[in-house]
Amino acid sequence: MRTLLVLYLSLLVYCKDLLSEATPNNSLFPFSAILSNDLDYQLTFYWKVDSTDLFGILELKKLSDSAKDLDYSWASIGFGTSMLTGQFIVCHNVMNTSITMHEHESSNKYSAPKHYYGGPEVVNGIIGIGSTSMQSCQFTRPLSPSDNYHYQLPTKTPVSFLWAFNPINSKQKNFVHHSPLNRGSVNMMLERGFAIPKEVGNFQVKQIHGLGMMFIWLVLLPFGAFYARYFRSKKGWLLVKLIIQGTGVLLILVFASLMFFNSDPNLSNPHVVIGITLLALVLIQSILGFLSFLGLSLEDIEKVRTTIRMFHQISGYLLLMTSMLQMALGINVLYPWEDPREIYMWVIYIGLVSFWLILFSGFEVYHTVFVRRQNGIVYQKFAQTFTKANPMKADLQKKQDKVLLGAKEIQSSSSSVFTWESLDHAVNNGKLLVVANGRYVYDISQWISSHPGGRIILLSVTGTDISEDYFNNAGFDAEHFVPRPDIPLKRNGSLTKNEAPTNELSASDMRALKRKSLDSLNSLRLSEGSKDMTSYSQDDWMYIQRSRRLHVHTRMAIERLSSMLVGKLVDISQDSSSMVSSSRTETDSLNFNIFEFRRYALTRISQVSDSLTVRLRFCLLYPYNERLGQPNIFLPGQCVEIQGLIGSERITRYYTPILGSMGSFEILVKIKPKGKMSQFFINQKPGDRQFKVRGPFGTPFCDFNTRLQYQSALPEAIYYFAGGSGITPCLQLLTYLFLSTGITLRVIQSYRAELSDEMNLTPGDIVRVQYHYMDGWCFGNNLTTNEQGSFPLGCTLPSIPMKVHIIQVTDNPSQMIGKQIIDGAQIAYPQLCTLVHTSKENLSINILNGIYSQYQSSKFIVCGPPAMNSTVIDMLAEVGLGLNEDMRILGGDMYN
Repeated sequence: MRTLLVLYLSLLVYCKDLLSEATPNNSLFPFSAILSNDLDYQLTFYWKVDSTDLFGILELKKLSDSAKDLDYSWASIGFGTSMLTGQFIVCHNVMNTSITMHEHESSNKYSAPKHYYGGPEVVNGIIGIGSTSMQSCQFTRPLSPSDNYHYQLPTKTPVSFLWAFNPINSKQKNFVHHSPLNRGSVNMMLERGFAIPKEVGNFQVKQIHGLGMMFIWLVLLPFGAFYARYFRSKKGWLLVKLIIQGTGVLLILVFASLMFFNSDPNLSNPHVVIGITLLALVLIQSILGFLSFLGLSLEDIEKVRTTIRMFHQISGYLLLMTSMLQMALGINVLYPWEDPREIYMWVIYIGLVSFWLILFSGFEVYHTVFVRRQNGIVYQKFAQTFTKANPMKADLQKKQDKVLLGAKEIQSSSSSVFTWESLDHAVNNGKLLVVANGRYVYDISQWISSHPGGRIILLSVTGTDISEDYFNNAGFDAEHFVPRPDIPLKRNGSLTKNEAPTNELSASDMRALKRKSLDSLNSLRLSEGSKDMTSYSQDDWMYIQRSRRLHVHTRMAIERLSSMLVGKLVDISQDSSSMVSSSRTETDSLNFNIFEFRRYALTRISQVSDSLTVRLRFCLLYPYNERLGQPNIFLPGQCVEIQGLIGSERITRYYTPILGSMGSFEILVKIKPKGKMSQFFINQKPGDRQFKVRGPFGTPFCDFNTRLQYQSALPEAIYYFAGGSGITPCLQLLTYLFLSTGITLRVIQSYRAELSDEMNLTPGDIVRVQYHYMDGWCFGNNLTTNEQGSFPLGCTLPSIPMKVHIIQVTDNPSQMIGKQIIDGAQIAYPQLCTLVHTSKENLSINILNGIYSQYQSSKFIVCGPPAMNSTVIDMLAEVGLGLNEDMRILGGDMYN
């Protein structure tokens, strides 16, 4: 039924377009133009115009007796600038028996124009004649149609005309392709009769454009993406990627310019619109790729490189997927699907698309099953095939320790032997060395220009153990993280309303009570000493994860790393007599070594009230990978060495932690306008960087291990002379003695809760401190009554009730570092902590009057600029104090 309807409509169209048979009179038309004139055929257009209409005759003649007859020929005159967008008047010769004329419109591709069905035709065919040697059609067309579809034809300015004919048309089809030689374009001045031939879009140029783009988008760029995704462990992969993609971009611009200079863009054609969009995406992708490449080595760009890479990848996927559609549209323009003559182009297109889909899918499955790892564990098949070659632990578990190279293999090679100290020396001399499992040393210099994570991260990890980074996924240790309990950071009360009570004990009373209470608390403190009181907040954990920048390394990357082995690390045991050891005793744990640089995340930067000092918190990058013998607390007098990568320069400074342990600690940094490290710190954001830290270094002020078992070796008082940033070791001392957290204290004075957030205290209760408000109050638990809340710290006996006299040598006391800590200790234990300000000019022995002679044993500590230290030494010499075990001068760069 549908077929009959189509035939019926075609018959109506044919009858409507059938011209009266008569020979048009060319002599009545003043203007003419020979559009095509070769040895066989000639196409001529005759015309005249009036104020409203164009009158024309389109005549096709056979010139040579050897040429084929015009049995089913057709000829057309069109309006527009391109064969892909023109509107045509077509004259058909139907077996020399009749002539038809009607409108056609382009289908936006190189296929036969289709009948115009958009509305009433504006062309009016008048008469025509057809024979084996000539066909001629006469028509009229309005110059300015009113339907907003047909082209307007100005008479006083040039207008573009198109022409085409096919003298050897198929008998089976009414309208098929014409030869590229039998078409063209001409600019006409209708009123004056000028006709100037012009170049029409070259089909061969479009073919070159199409084939070139097909090679780029379906061969070159997919190969670059494939190589970069699955072979990035190969040496020089980044250079290969840059060459392929750079060449691809240049070729895209070259082949796009062919169309730009040889044809007018038709924005109604989806192929043109998508092509322009692709060019914009290519430029965006190139810029993102260039920025990502610069981010490998430039710190400012490296900070946002993750975001750049994300958009670069999204843009790349959009380009590849859109290009597949674009290629199909382009092929359909040059080689229409309905035209069987060029079907081989579609076979090539479908074959290439299928090839890449199968290849990418196959490699993705292979990598997922055999190469990639989940949760830091290499798949079983990989483990079975690689254990003999890989000198590193595959999943950081005991069973994978057998993967390592045996000692015989190391001894038989020409590998070097390193200690942590010699390794650091080599790194400072420019070597790019890393350690795996604390045992094997690798030279990663060949990765410096091609590592996907960038140059900065490689420079940051040099000289450290990279086992966790290399063999684990992000979040592999998340199950170990237990956030510390929420603690109210502000109290309901204030000093003005609820002043913290304090005890007023004399020095002799304090000594007696200290001996009595220390014996009863001895067992509790011994249990504390075996635990690391370090805890991590949710923010700490978030910034630790951000700083890690973990990337799952494939088997190929691990194989490549195994080929970089250059030596073995020899662990030299350190004297840990001044350290508090952890209770971990697993035989597979690595020994703690103060000379080993380990990496930390900067998790908090806070401004101190004086605006010239910042407080920084550092957390170990892998806090649950402890070393055997790792100290769980800093003793007063100890410091750490922090190294930061500023540009390509490694800057190292010593800092005194005011609290914490090697798991996490906090420092105070005085901002100096020209200080490299301090300016570097204040320009960082939490989680942006990895810092290398080692230590602790320095000799404690006293044998503080007696904290666990009271001995008379501890002095009753410490006199601390501080100048400038030399106050920080004293802050560490005050925190250790009076403001520690996680410790148990004995209540010596009762207190009755007055507010809802407070708890009751009774002499003899044991409390555990969790947080200090630095106003004489703290938050904690009453282990005796199982209560929780705030309580005045002054109602408890300090862990070590030692008197601390601080003599701050400064001309501007308001700029003193760590005032909050000193105030917190003074408010809580005013009888144990005193502070005196003096200038260097007024520094004299008189400041000791009344406080020196009342103690049985004292210790003097001096830390400040060299000139101040000399003045204090001379002053103390006046009372018979020399440089001995009772006096300690903290000098050099270690104490800040």
